[in-house]
Amino acid sequence: MLGGKERKLADRIVERIIEGPSTIKILISELTEDGPSSRAIYKAVANLLRDGVLVKVGKVVRMNPEWSASARNLLYHSSALNLAPGERLAYRFTSMANLQAYLNEHAPGLRELERDGGVFFYTPHNFWIHLPVQQKRVDAYYRHFAEQRRHAFFTVGESRAADIAFKRAYQNEFLQIHTEHRTGLSRTNHLAIFSEHILSVRLPRRVAEAIDALYDSERVAAEFLPDLLTLLQRPARIYLTLEHNSARARALKRNLSLPFYFRKPQ
Repeated sequence: MLGGKERKLADRIVERIIEGPSTIKILISELTEDGPSSRAIYKAVANLLRDGVLVKVGKVVRMNPEWSASARNLLYHSSALNLAPGERLAYRFTSMANLQAYLNEHAPGLRELERDGGVFFYTPHNFWIHLPVQQKRVDAYYRHFAEQRRHAFFTVGESRAADIAFKRAYQNEFLQIHTEHRTGLSRTNHLAIFSEHILSVRLPRRVAEAIDALYDSERVAAEFLPDLLTLLQRPARIYLTLEHNSARARALKRNLSLPFYFRKPQ
């Protein structure tokens, strides 16, 4: 069923079509990379058309408007974030706007994963705070660590002018922020480690390199913000994964804890 822990092929097709209409040929090229055969995809689409979940106009498959709202609600408000050890979810988004919508919908569920009181973040540059629709949400999220007396440790993988400005604006007793050039961590990945859960957002390399270039200019964020927003409004394949992996979470925490003065997680 939609939102279940075992994400069936039909669920994945619906998730993809919710992002935007597609053709069966494109669905096959996207989904056969990691498992299902083209025959299985044809059959799953046929069943969804038969059940009225999808409609087909010419070669284009789209959501049935009568189903769209309920399907989106099931996908975004399920208990999908409550993963068992070893489970992993993976999503692909076609734009930053779609990714933001998903993260905003799942924000309460992510906060529930803050079980051990220590959240770790890594980002090459924290451009997220400069997205207009995110500003109030991000401010409230960073404030909640002090309000709830929970500790968070934020590593920014460079120390440019805009990175230092982020640290000065947000660091406090509970949200510690460290900025330095980091090697060994991907420039395309943005990480959050909640207890034993790892949330990873992977940007296309061209987008990550363009963001690096904006920050490397040593301009303040307000000066390069128009260029940043133009860049992030373009279509792009963005991948999000969430996994319950205690061993990998411990390893990442050890790596990210090095600059901070506190007892390392066991």
